[in-house]
Amino acid sequence: MNQLINFFAVFVIGLGVGWYMGQTYPLNQTSYDRRTSASAGQEKHSSSSDSTQWDSSQFRYQLDDTQVAKTLAILEDPNLSANARSQAERQLKSHMQQLLDSQRWSELRTWAPALAEYFYDDPVILLTLAELDWHEGKFNDALIHYFAAHDAQPDWRDQQKILATISRQLQRRLASDQPSIQAINSPNTGLSLLTTALEKQPQYPPFALMMAENLAASGDWNNALYQLELLPYSDQFQGAIDAKIAQLSASLAQLELQEQGIPLTRRGDQYLVNVRFSDSLTLPLLIDTGASITALAPQTLAQIPGLRDTGKRTRVSTANGAVVSPVYQVDSMAIGDWALDNVELLQVPLDSSSSFAGLLGMNFLRQFVFSIDQNQSQLWLQPR
Repeated sequence: MNQLINFFAVFVIGLGVGWYMGQTYPLNQTSYDRRTSASAGQEKHSSSSDSTQWDSSQFRYQLDDTQVAKTLAILEDPNLSANARSQAERQLKSHMQQLLDSQRWSELRTWAPALAEYFYDDPVILLTLAELDWHEGKFNDALIHYFAAHDAQPDWRDQQKILATISRQLQRRLASDQPSIQAINSPNTGLSLLTTALEKQPQYPPFALMMAENLAASGDWNNALYQLELLPYSDQFQGAIDAKIAQLSASLAQLELQEQGIPLTRRGDQYLVNVRFSDSLTLPLLIDTGASITALAPQTLAQIPGLRDTGKRTRVSTANGAVVSPVYQVDSMAIGDWALDNVELLQVPLDSSSSFAGLLGMNFLRQFVFSIDQNQSQLWLQPR
């Protein structure tokens, strides 16, 4: 009897353990499968969400229809996959380039605020905004966008292309300002914009060359030369830099000559000045503003090398009556460093006892702006 009871007890216990095992482990397995399925379902839903939120053809329609808000909402959707967002951005930038190429400025202006907000550091979009601003006459805003595009561009060659674009725009702006007076402190003038560009890129040669050109045009040759001397060596632009420096140096040398008067010898109320003929013979001539042509005595003309008879004859009144005198031509005639080539000389009879060899006439003097400082006995010449 006791054995039967023990057997029954073992049977019941075994049945209970079996039931417990059967209930516990299958339930755990089912629970695991559901979590895996839910996770997979979430990923599938997420993928399906990307597909429905961004459709290429629908996105193209929104671009063509200038649906700015909807387009921006798609790009800013946090659930949009990186791949889909990249494709959408490329499509948007391509559309903006098409608008720019076809000069559809009003549509670009509609897109501009959203582009500036979303693509604030994209060089392609920043260049598009710069072109739009320039077209609309917002030149300072355009420069801001141009240089922002330059700074955002990682490739050095592309940076140089942007600087070249800015240079061309500034050249056109400077040309359009002529012949109006340029003022650095006047907004939107070419010179004001060029000053801003130089502040951004002081060592970019085309900017410095343009500024030197404008400074030289206003007569500020020292600052023009200083602007170029600050530049580092440039393989691409050094030839233009050296040529401009040489031109400015020559202008400054000429300016120094203008600041130095030519000494005169006073004879009563008249003045004598040394004149050099053909770079070889120097003679004292009497300044005669009433004489239309420089005149020398026959014996003096005979001393000048390379003198040519022009074949012309002119009637001259002298103390002994009217005479017909020949006209010659000399290779060069100079006072100090001021020289003229192929100057005509008139042969006239002069008193051999005179302290001067001839008369300096207006055919030389009228080629310059001249004045006589009677107090200092100096002749001042300037280019006309």
